[in-house]
Amino acid sequence: MTLKAGDTLRLVSLRYCASREVLADGETGEAYLFKNRVEDYGNGLFTRGGPRIRAGCGDVGNFESSWIMERGQYRVAITLLHYFGNACEIDDRFYFNLDAIESQNMGNSDGETI
Repeated sequence: MTLKAGDTLRLVSLRYCASREVLADGETGEAYLFKNRVEDYGNGLFTRGGPRIRAGCGDVGNFESSWIMERGQYRVAITLLHYFGNACEIDDRFYFNLDAIESQNMGNSDGETI
């Protein structure tokens, strides 16, 4: 799949597996898109919160928005958080890199969400 300028990138859901019991009030996710490896936290996607996850697997989803890609190199950082009342703890982080190339028509003519 080729990622082009003008495409929409949406993070739909993360499958999460906990090896230990977590007595948190909830599980949420944050995702940030850094263009040209500049860590600017203004371009984030957030979940509205998820159910408590104990040992086993669950999904963290409901990311509120999407990104419209521009030509360039990107790093996506995703953080999973446990909430304990008003306090939170980072449970895990992972990253992946993306390249968006110049589109011939600067739009996503087929309306496809990547």
